[in-house]
Amino acid sequence: MLFPFNELILRLDFYLWIITILLNYFFMIKVIPRFKAPETAISGKYFKGIFLFFLIHGFSRIAYFINDYFIMNQIVYEIGVSLGLGSIVAFMYYIESTIYTKSHHIFFIYGIFSLIISIISVILTALIINSVVISIIMQYATLPVLAIVILWIYLYTMIKTVGRVRENTIIIFIGIILFMIGQMAHTPTAADLLGDWVNYYASPLLMIIGLTLFYIGLTRSSK
Repeated sequence: MLFPFNELILRLDFYLWIITILLNYFFMIKVIPRFKAPETAISGKYFKGIFLFFLIHGFSRIAYFINDYFIMNQIVYEIGVSLGLGSIVAFMYYIESTIYTKSHHIFFIYGIFSLIISIISVILTALIINSVVISIIMQYATLPVLAIVILWIYLYTMIKTVGRVRENTIIIFIGIILFMIGQMAHTPTAADLLGDWVNYYASPLLMIIGLTLFYIGLTRSSK
């Protein structure tokens, strides 16, 4: 363990990250009726994407959690990076299948290519080959690009819609922004620039708020 047990159980950040992980799976379970209910095919498909996002992102946060508090290990860290990317890629597939079909899955293909490189990075690390550069590219280049595309699609939807749908899209949009800032806050660069408090406190708080707004906007949209 990286922290003595008696110190770990008194750390607020330890519980903030547990809440972040559990929140992913709580929201994941809550959306299951949405894609099983007799709604439109598009609505059901869309919520399957949301389900996969919460499922895979939860595993990603578990990997980071283990790395931060129990066994600091580059392989575990890079597994977290790959899973985080995988959650975004899965979400991107369903967005391009339902909300924005004009792109013909080009961003999903870009994400899959990046995910393959990320998995190669994990394998190289397991073989004791330095692949830190690949991991950095995934965190600071690929993930932000996909996040910007998702934000742009929701912004486009926001502009094209009116009334309650627009309100809900705004909530989703703000939630995604806060979530992505939280993601970027949990990086070595953020800690170096602003201090460890960004990794341990700001990041989980922003993710908790962001994920909650994201879920609220999604579930209100489906009513």
